[in-house]
Order: sequence, then C-alpha cells, then structure tokens
Amino acid sequence: MAFIIIATANLLFGSTTTALTFPDYLSGSITIGTHTMPKHRIAAIIAGLAVFGLLWLVIEPTAFGIKTRAAVDNATAAQSVGINTSRLYTLAFAIGAALAALGGIIGSQLMPISTVR
Repeated sequence: MAFIIIATANLLFGSTTTALTFPDYLSGSITIGTHTMPKHRIAAIIAGLAVFGLLWLVIEPTAFGIKTRAAVDNATAAQSVGINTSRLYTLAFAIGAALAALGGIIGSQLMPISTVR
C-alpha cells in the first residue's frame, strides 16, 4: 500500500531527489589495497559492526538477554518463573524500533531521499 500511495503522489505532484551533504570528515574516499571506498560507506560498516557488538553484549551475557531468550523459547514457562513477558516484549520492541531509526539515519547517507513537490 505504501508503494502505491508513494507512486500515486509522485505521478500527481512530481518528485525530486534530495541529496544529503556529508560532513567534511566523511567526504572523499580511502584506498584499501586495490579497492577504493567512500568514507561514508566505511563509517556505515563500522557503525553496523559497533551496533552488532553492542547487541551481542546486551543479549548474550546479561539477565535481559537470558530472560528474552527464555520468553521467546517458551513464554508460558517464562511467566511461571516470574518473568514479566509483556514488559520484556515491549522493551524488545522499543529496542528494535530504535535500531530501525538508527538504520534509517545511517542509510539516509547511502540512498537518495525522494520528496514530493
């Protein structure tokens, strides 16, 4: 539905692509061996690896991670041992939404943004 609405708005009103400018430290490129990569893509890769590492540190050794894995495996058993699964699911959803927003922010540098005018 979203794609149909976007296509209809573009057809009726036209669209324009907006390019985002990079800060000076992300402009340009770096040559690694025989490959040349833009600095903003390297920054996106580093940010992705950092988020992955942080998520692993939150999910694997902490009580939150243990409770989350227990609730995913068997919600009834997790509730019976005192885990508040509804609060846990809400927190996991909030973390997922925050990660989606972060992905959108980082990805906005990699893809053009189309706006309806």
